[in-house]
Amino acid sequence: MFQQGAATYSGDPEASAKDAVRFNVGDTDMTDPFLFDKEIESLLLKYNNAPLNASIRAVDMIMAKVARRVTERVGDVSISFSDQLKAFRDLRNNLRQ
Repeated sequence: MFQQGAATYSGDPEASAKDAVRFNVGDTDMTDPFLFDKEIESLLLKYNNAPLNASIRAVDMIMAKVARRVTERVGDVSISFSDQLKAFRDLRNNLRQ
């Protein structure tokens, strides 16, 4: 059974490596987070507490989540997630530079 985890952000990316990752990837809206704290902490552990490297991998994870969403159409209204996916690809490329 899936249990939702915690997602927190202090608003100060200098306060912690986790907050730096959230800031770097734009995951600062805690009413609709892309990643849970434990997921970010796992990335930081894997990448030796380096927020930039963890941020690049976090964007990959977010892109995988966004890619699962399909275009929806109801009457004349259409919601496409391809623009959001492109924006995250661009962000990942910028972080890599």
